[in-house]
Amino acid sequence: MKTSKVAFIVSFLMVILVSLGSVSAANTTISATANAFWSPTPTPGSLVELTVNFESSNAVTIYLYRIGIHVDWQAEGQYYTLDLSDNPKAVESGGLYSTKVTITVPATASIGPHTYMIAVDGFDNNGDSFTWDSASYSITVQDSTTATTTPTSTNNSTSRNGAGIDSLLIYIAVIAGVAVIAVLLAIFIVKRTNKKIAAPVVPYTPERRPTPETDESEEKAPEQDLDEKDFTI
Repeated sequence: MKTSKVAFIVSFLMVILVSLGSVSAANTTISATANAFWSPTPTPGSLVELTVNFESSNAVTIYLYRIGIHVDWQAEGQYYTLDLSDNPKAVESGGLYSTKVTITVPATASIGPHTYMIAVDGFDNNGDSFTWDSASYSITVQDSTTATTTPTSTNNSTSRNGAGIDSLLIYIAVIAGVAVIAVLLAIFIVKRTNKKIAAPVVPYTPERRPTPETDESEEKAPEQDLDEKDFTI
C-alpha cells in the first residue's frame, strides 16, 4: 500500500512538471536582424566558417538556445545547428550576439549562387518561447580543385523543431518516471525472492525412545517346590 502511494505521488508531480512545460511553450513575437559572413569563399566539399551576428530590437531581454543555418542544398527543414540549450545566451534590448558556425559544403553543391537563411530559437523573461527566421541571403559557390581546410565542424545538419527547453522538461519527466518504475520493480523482485528462499519452519516433536523389549530367550530361574525341600537338621 505504501509503495502504491509513493508511485501515485511521483506520477502526480510528473504530470504537474509536464503541464508547466506546456504552459511555458506559448509562442511570442520578437523583432531582430541577423547576417552571416562566410570564410573562406565556399567551394564544393570544403569546410566554411560562418560568423553569425544577431541583433535584438526587442523591448526586453531575450535568451537564445539554438541557432541554425539553412542553405538551399539542404532538404526542407534541415539546418546546420549550434545548440546553446545548456547555456542560453542573453541578448538585451538593442544588444548584439555574435557566434561562429562551421559547416561542410557538400561535394555535389553546384557552382554558382545559392540562398541561405538564419533561424533562431529562444525564450523571453516570461519563459515564452519563440522561433525567428531571417530574410533570405545569397552566397556564391566557386569552383576549386583543392578544398580549403578549416577547423573540423562540430555542428551537425539537423531538423529544426520548436520544442527547445520544453523538450528538456519532458525528457526529464520521462526519465524520472522510468527510474521510479525501475525502483518499484526492483523492490517487488527482492520481496518475492526473499519469500522463495525463506527456510521452512519445522515444528518441534520430542524424540521418542524405543521401549526396551524383554529377551524371551533368557532362561527363567526354576521355581522351587517348597514341598520337596529337605528341612532335616
